Amino acid sequence: MQKTLLLCLLASSAAAYAQRSESCPDSHRITVRGATYTAPTAGSGEWLGIAAPGISGAIQTFESATFYPDDADAARPTGKFGKCSYRTANGPVDLRYKPQDTEPTVMLTDLNDWQAQQGPFGLRYFECRTPLASQCRFTLSQPAGR
Repeated sequence: MQKTLLLCLLASSAAAYAQRSESCPDSHRITVRGATYTAPTAGSGEWLGIAAPGISGAIQTFESATFYPDDADAARPTGKFGKCSYRTANGPVDLRYKPQDTEPTVMLTDLNDWQAQQGPFGLRYFECRTPLASQCRFTLSQPAGR
């Protein structure tokens, strides 16, 4: 009985972690230290960006988020999260999702805020350009580290 209960608890916590939702951090959650921009994630890890030389200061606006699907035609695309792009008073800064372990595969479960785009050389990707960064959501489809 105790083994069964323990296995059920482990399975349910693993499933919950696999379905954890993330989004680009809102600008007020981003900390600036020199040329380094960081923000907390909903779980383990952090958002991290390094500004180019000459770019500094607080984030003023959110611009977009980019997601690269393995199959752009899937109803719920899975793939790699690219970046969240912001603007300071003197230039752009990109933040990338950095989990504690390996880069997770992510899933777009709600495509309302994501538009399919065609890049150079046939590259297909999704872009989110909402007024609020937190509206650019994605779901971890597997734990980081697997």
